[in-house]
Amino acid sequence: MIRFKDFSISGLFGRHSAKLPIKDNRIVIVGYNGVGKSTILNAFYYIISSQWVKLDEIVFDEIIISTTTRRIRVKKTEVSSYCRRRTSLGRKVPVRYLDEIIHHWDPDDIRAFAELDLGRSRAEISRFPTLRYLPLSVTREIQFAVREVMSINVTEDIEIDNLAKIQKFFAAELGGRVLYLPTYRRIEKDIKNIFPEIENEIQEAIRRRAKPGGAADVYVELVNFGMEDVKAKIAEKLEQLRSQALSEVNSLTTKYLRDVIRDEANTYSSDLAKKIDQASLDGVFRRVDESILNSDDRSNINLVVKKIQGKKNLENNEKYVAHYIAYLIDIGERIYKFEKPVRDFVGICNSYLYGKRFVFDNIDYKFYIRYVESPDRRADGSVVSSDIQMEDLSSGEKQIVSLFSHLTLDEGTRNYIIIDEPELSLSVDWQQRFLADISATQGCAFLGAVTHSPFIFDNDLDRYAVDILKHMSTQ
Repeated sequence: MIRFKDFSISGLFGRHSAKLPIKDNRIVIVGYNGVGKSTILNAFYYIISSQWVKLDEIVFDEIIISTTTRRIRVKKTEVSSYCRRRTSLGRKVPVRYLDEIIHHWDPDDIRAFAELDLGRSRAEISRFPTLRYLPLSVTREIQFAVREVMSINVTEDIEIDNLAKIQKFFAAELGGRVLYLPTYRRIEKDIKNIFPEIENEIQEAIRRRAKPGGAADVYVELVNFGMEDVKAKIAEKLEQLRSQALSEVNSLTTKYLRDVIRDEANTYSSDLAKKIDQASLDGVFRRVDESILNSDDRSNINLVVKKIQGKKNLENNEKYVAHYIAYLIDIGERIYKFEKPVRDFVGICNSYLYGKRFVFDNIDYKFYIRYVESPDRRADGSVVSSDIQMEDLSSGEKQIVSLFSHLTLDEGTRNYIIIDEPELSLSVDWQQRFLADISATQGCAFLGAVTHSPFIFDNDLDRYAVDILKHMSTQ
């Protein structure tokens, strides 16, 4: 994980300089429209995600990003040089292969490939997985381009190329991904409703923004808030939970039989009464098939539970039941822990919704969106469905659902979140909570935003607000 200290830019638009402090990996840049705050945020984003072509579109002289371990300096001249070289060579070979070799191969492998005699030993190409299945003619063009890159580099040592070193640093040290919400996410209708004939192509292009391999696996741009990806993420998580719960229940019989064989099944902890949660126990019951525990078995278990809670002495056979109950409780606790990401997702989304709510069925592992109150029948007697489709949520609700699905359902992922004007599509009360709720999630490693709305930082993030005009000078 990278901890940032400050961000400096000189020659912005050819005339401005700014140095912005970053505390606790949080910064909210505040300023009027037109002062350059979005441009500064974008420059920061392009550098940590190694998008040099986009960075080249910004007018600046030099950018410095300071972290607790390193001072990163990027000059416009080297970015422009890289882009010119990339464009020139990209006409000859697929750019993705060249980028993979230059920025991700070991320098010794790069030299070995550049010096390889392809005409004499094609078998040697199998050493390089990236090129293994390419036609020889394409491999020759790539080799020529690599040789050209090596000759252009003044030191003839790709390892010390500044941009390559920066890209390697962020790829290695981020330990997560960048989630970027640009200003132009204000499009409120699904693309398929506007351009149905090209919707598939556009969605595929958006997905490719985060394709695996190379630099793009570091970042995800939430350009629009189509719900298909969110529904797929939820379905995948529910299936994972269903499988985990089934595995836990199936292991119950095996563990209990093992204890019987070892003559350990007639013992139970003295503090078992404190651990019994009837609701959790009932939840486990509902997951155990009737063929394993029928209604009489469950009734007997509940009788033993009452005796344990009443601190009454148990008969010998009841001690075996108590031992079994301890396993049931343990399974219930583990399953509940597995379910936490979905519960967190549902809870935070419900705190934003009005008149509707997300429902997590943790027995059948299903997910619904329903109106809080809905008449059962219309005036004509027809049944009214209380279910809502995700596509029918408002643009602001979709923004909430999409972002928090990434932050809560993708467990163990560090997210460096960058948001341009988070107030878009959000009511005032949501603005006051949005960034604070993002910052509070376990998955938020960094939060950077720009805004001109005072409500966005009218919360715990107030201490991270930076007035850009107070940190900017004109050259």
